[in-house]
Amino acid sequence: MENEMSKAEILLSRLLSASKGVNSSERQAEARVRTNDFFDLDRKEMKAVGLMAGVDEIQSTVQGLLDAATKDGHATLIEVYEASLSVFAKWTTAQDAA
Repeated sequence: MENEMSKAEILLSRLLSASKGVNSSERQAEARVRTNDFFDLDRKEMKAVGLMAGVDEIQSTVQGLLDAATKDGHATLIEVYEASLSVFAKWTTAQDAA
């Protein structure tokens, strides 16, 4: 089924899985790993025109999910989405510097 899903959908699915970790450190680490995996799915595509628009779109989606989780007080999802967004921030900063 993952083959039929977009990379963004795969990431969001994996972030939900990460939220099931047994403790905060495990959840955050898993979210960071899964977000890094998102950037490693296809190195050739990372050089494609329009890449940043796609990255910005999924980052906005994760930010929206964080906002919703914060509003609902869902602590485990908050930490997972924050960990994921930290990888997006690191990656976009590195791209800006390149």
